[in-house]
Parts: sequence; structure tokens; C-alpha cells
Amino acid sequence: KVYVIHWVSVDRHASTEEAYKDGRSRLKRLLSKVYNANVPKLSPGFVKLHTRQFGTPLNKSTMTSDEYKSAVMQAKEHILAGNIFQIVLSQRFERRTYATPFEVYRALRIVNPSPYMAYVQARGCILVASSPEILTKVEKGKVINRPLAGTTRRGKTEHEDKLQEEQLLNDQKQCAEHIMLVDLGRNDVGRVSKSGSVKVEKLMNIERYSHVMHISSTVSGELDDHLESWDALRAALPVGTVSGAPKVN
Repeated sequence: KVYVIHWVSVDRHASTEEAYKDGRSRLKRLLSKVYNANVPKLSPGFVKLHTRQFGTPLNKSTMTSDEYKSAVMQAKEHILAGNIFQIVLSQRFERRTYATPFEVYRALRIVNPSPYMAYVQARGCILVASSPEILTKVEKGKVINRPLAGTTRRGKTEHEDKLQEEQLLNDQKQCAEHIMLVDLGRNDVGRVSKSGSVKVEKLMNIERYSHVMHISSTVSGELDDHLESWDALRAALPVGTVSGAPKVN
């Protein structure tokens, strides 16, 4: 299923009704482009892009190795001091290329197909996203949080996959991290749910994807009557599996 979305800037129109009509008109044009697009099919598992790499170095990180190690030590100090439960350290890599952003999206869609993919074009920025994980979801009054934490590579055969699953579920560090994020998910869902409705529907299942497998759990609750989806989203931030779990002062 593909969702085509157009954001409308209300302050650019004389009235909300005019903004709505203009948004619908632009959305229809976008839909027409999607329906009438004659995109050549790409062979499964192989993507040929007309790109030329240039510049040195090809991959540029926002942090040096020493800076990253220093950040790890600082994170450990914060954990020992009781400021945070855990933290996910990240760094950004840059690579110059002549490939168009949509070519990158198409390549990613074939090489690493995921349940949640997006191509977002905004002013001065184009975002290509591919993720197996939802942040939070509200459907028919039900709040859902699905932490994915604990990862290992896929095996080349079904037998290797089974061995990898067994090793992953017996890895104390991976399992401890996952349980911590399940607890965090219960707290996040509990902040916007009716009393006594929060439950763990699934605990530590294995989900397989094209290159890796994850430990997955599902936490749910009934959204409080006076709250809406935006409240559930606010309660889920910051995202534990992406940023870690700071303690609330």
C-alpha cells in the first residue's frame, strides 16, 4: 500500500477552505503522476545505477574514532550515575554521488525491502527511509508499541537461520537490552492508556528480514478517552530503540 501525502501551508492562503481546496488539487496532480508513471522494472537483487563516485574520502563520518570512544565513556558514566538507563550512540556518514535521491530509494527498496518505507521531498531536503519498526501506532482506540532490539545477521540456509535465532535469544546482553525497551514501551503506552489496559501481547519473538533478524515484542493499551494520536506520539518520544532511555527528572 502506498500513501501519497501533501502538506498544506495554511498561512499562504486567505482561508482554511482555500488552503484545503488547493491541497486537494495538488494531491490529485501527485496521484496522477504516480498512476501514470512508466517506471522501468529493476531486476530483483541487482540495481544498475548511473553513478560516478568522486571526492576523498568516499565515506565521511561526523565523528573520529577517538571522539566516538570518548562518547562511549561519557555514556557509561551517565549510566553509572543513574542519569539514563541506556543510550544509543550514532554517527552520520556522508557520501557524494551523482545518483538521484529517487534512484537511491529504488535501490534501497530492492536491496532492503522493509514494511515501512518513505520518500519525502521537502525544501532543501529529501528524506529516504526504510525501517522494519513503527514508532507508535493508534488504530481504533488501540495504542501499539513494537520495540525491535537485539539483532543478528540472517543465515544462508534455514538451518543457519535457526542457529542464529538460538544464539540471539541466548545472548544475555541483547535480551537484557530488549527487556529494558519493553519496559520502556509499557511506560510510554501506559502514559496515554486507560488504567489496567496495558499488556504485552507478544514477547521476544524473532522477525526475519532480508539481511538481518530482530527480537520483537508488542505492547498495547486502550487510548484514554480524552486523548488522541498526537498524545500517543508525544508519549513515545524520545524513541528508546533509536536514542536510548533517559530518566525523567
